[in-house]
Amino acid sequence: MSNPHENDNRLIFLSLSAQHLLKNHFIYEFKKNGIQITPAHTGILFSLLEGHKSMNNLSKLLNIRNSTVTGLIDRLEAKNFVERVSDLGDRRRWNIRITDMGKEELIKARPIIKRINDDIAEGFTEDEINAFKKVLKSIINKY
Repeated sequence: MSNPHENDNRLIFLSLSAQHLLKNHFIYEFKKNGIQITPAHTGILFSLLEGHKSMNNLSKLLNIRNSTVTGLIDRLEAKNFVERVSDLGDRRRWNIRITDMGKEELIKARPIIKRINDDIAEGFTEDEINAFKKVLKSIINKY
């Protein structure tokens, strides 16, 4: 069966379609394997492995709005995957820290993430993967 998008040059459509399909595939694989986090949560949790971060810092790091970060943190905190800790320099400000339960959840998710990454790269040369990464990084930097 031929690929209906083979001659499609609509970059925005193709990018958004791929993102939508990939996100849904992640959600399906996570649920199938009893993982309680979503793809959006993984970005936060992986970032927190490097150390605690402010909500504003997470927002900038992950290219998402502060209000979105707040909702994601609320859901992660409800599952005890992260905790809010007051900033020693400014008690009005909160930092987010990953908990041991959050680290355990990432340990369960990591092989699935690796497998999906490997699936994406399958059939492409290293040069093609590098070109793909260059395009993605260019989009991120432009917008």
